[in-house]
Amino acid sequence: LGLGVEVTGPRVAGAPSYTRFGFRSRTLPFGVNGDQVSERALSGGISVPFARGRAQVDLALQRATRSAAGADEKAWFVSIGLGIRP
Repeated sequence: LGLGVEVTGPRVAGAPSYTRFGFRSRTLPFGVNGDQVSERALSGGISVPFARGRAQVDLALQRATRSAAGADEKAWFVSIGLGIRP
């Protein structure tokens, strides 16, 4: 199951900025000691344009958890991206 939304934010130098939120829940295709591994993630991010809308910087933060057979794993992911259009 995955859900997400992208909302247009204020315009920066004539180009729109974006805010994104998402949620994912799934089981992984492998197991641990015969138990299924479940994974959940919650994420959010922003995209800010510059160079008159020909480039953008994307920033995202994600919190993920996995669990199986009594073991738990938790992680934070930080993502930074740069997009340039010719």
